Amino acid sequence: MSVVTKIFVVLVAILAVALVALVVPFVARTEDFKDSLDQTKGEVSSLKASLANTQAQLSAAKANESKFFGQHAALKQKLEDDIAAQSSSLNDANAALTQERSKSAQATADLARLAIAEQAHAEITKSLQAELGQRRDELLQVQEDRAQKSALNDRLQSDVDAAKRQLARNQESITVLEEKNAKLESLWARVPNETRVSITGTDVAAESGTPYEPSTAIRGQVTKVQKVDDTTFVQINVGSTDGVAPNMKFYVHHAGQFLGTMVITNVDTKSAAGRLSLSQGVINKGDAVLTGGGY
Repeated sequence: MSVVTKIFVVLVAILAVALVALVVPFVARTEDFKDSLDQTKGEVSSLKASLANTQAQLSAAKANESKFFGQHAALKQKLEDDIAAQSSSLNDANAALTQERSKSAQATADLARLAIAEQAHAEITKSLQAELGQRRDELLQVQEDRAQKSALNDRLQSDVDAAKRQLARNQESITVLEEKNAKLESLWARVPNETRVSITGTDVAAESGTPYEPSTAIRGQVTKVQKVDDTTFVQINVGSTDGVAPNMKFYVHHAGQFLGTMVITNVDTKSAAGRLSLSQGVINKGDAVLTGGGY
């Protein structure tokens, strides 16, 4: 035999001995093993039932979880939508707040300007009140002066009215005297020249400075009126061919109303001119002039 074979035989013998040592206790404990196996099977069955129950619970839990996750997803979506809406509202609120802040700043600036304007208005009002008081005092002084001047004017008007009445009376007296003088001159003109010469010792016709009326009547009209400074000159349409001579006195009338007297200074053949010596009205072109013949 070879060495290898010997070693193999020895090993087989050793293994046989070891196997016997193992088998004998195993056989001795077989009954115990069967009881333990039955118990283990019972426990396994119990575990299977428990596992089935656990699986059922797990399925229910998974269903509840799925339902919960579904509700959670819906709630999450709702919350996200609410957050988006709230975010949009917040942005709008921020924009509105910014706008309101801008308006508030503008209002503050306007309020400051209004305060300045109110202060300026108060100063202007104070100045105007002071000026108004001064003007009121001046107005009272003016009213007082006006009252005094009104009283003075009333007195002056009364004096003027009295002077006008006196002037009217004087003019009436002058008119009466002029008429009397005219009548006297007319009567004097009727006196023959020789008689007048014998009475006065002077030829009236040759007298250059004394106005007179001729013995014969002369009628005419005013053709022109011209005023130079304080003297009024009147031109008439009768001249030397009608018997007009220098220093003749003519009476001016309008519609029978006595207006004044004039004395001839320049004579032409068909016209004459003289100065107005007495005026009681406005003399215009076309007014009548007459002299002599007893007037």
